[in-house]
Amino acid sequence: MSNDSLPARLGRFPISGELGRGGMGVVYRATDPSLKRSVAIKVLPKDGVQDRERLARFEREARILAALSHPNIAAIHSLEQHDDGAHLLVLELVEGESLADRLRRGALPLAEALRFGGEVARAIETAHGRGIIHRDLKPDNILLDDSGQPKILDFGVARTIGGSAGEHRLTMPMTNGSQLIGTLAYMSPEQTAGDSSKVDARADVYGLGATLFEVLTGELPVMIDGKPLGEAIRAILEGHQRRLAVVAPALRGDLETILTKALAVEPERRYATVADFGADLRRWLADEP
Repeated sequence: MSNDSLPARLGRFPISGELGRGGMGVVYRATDPSLKRSVAIKVLPKDGVQDRERLARFEREARILAALSHPNIAAIHSLEQHDDGAHLLVLELVEGESLADRLRRGALPLAEALRFGGEVARAIETAHGRGIIHRDLKPDNILLDDSGQPKILDFGVARTIGGSAGEHRLTMPMTNGSQLIGTLAYMSPEQTAGDSSKVDARADVYGLGATLFEVLTGELPVMIDGKPLGEAIRAILEGHQRRLAVVAPALRGDLETILTKALAVEPERRYATVADFGADLRRWLADEP
């Protein structure tokens, strides 16, 4: 996007660039003139505010971020309203690149990848401890700051543990009238089935497992590229997850066992908590059983 097409400011915030855009709106780089610091501003435009579902999701994300405090989760500064009716989510600006962009240059070294997995697991463990499930863990939603530390972004489809069974947030329609919530390639089978009432913290175990599989191999555990939606969903539901050593034979052994458990189709066969998953990653790095 050309800087010529950027808004000069949003409310009290001068705008200096665009950081990204998606279904919830645009994210800009801006300056907080009161505190003289750079910030990221996620904008829900006026037409989005008029959509009650999108507005509720936007406000829910703000409340969730306000309840979280962890060095590996991007912090919220404020929720504000622009004069034209748009809503602004003012966030910590993370200088760096997304994990997805980093992976386009090649896989991370093994030790670095597993340290990264352990750090993300600790952050998600904190969210779970506050009763929050992310539901959309993927490389695009993890930034690596200038020191290489991960920062988890985008709690826009997060939900509280034990939330209402009717709490469906549309991200991908399904033909039977239910809804998919998240990003298909990283979604657990129970998410893929489209019933959010059956999704618990073990869905994030799967999402982190799928992300780490890609970090280690450069490929996804379930091959869905180019498949029609229905066929891709069946592949996930029927357990077509590949074993780590099939894609990367050098990683055969305990690490393969860890990833296989994290990516189990049945939630009860996965790690019970993301903390247990992270602990096994750290044990593997320390050459412990």
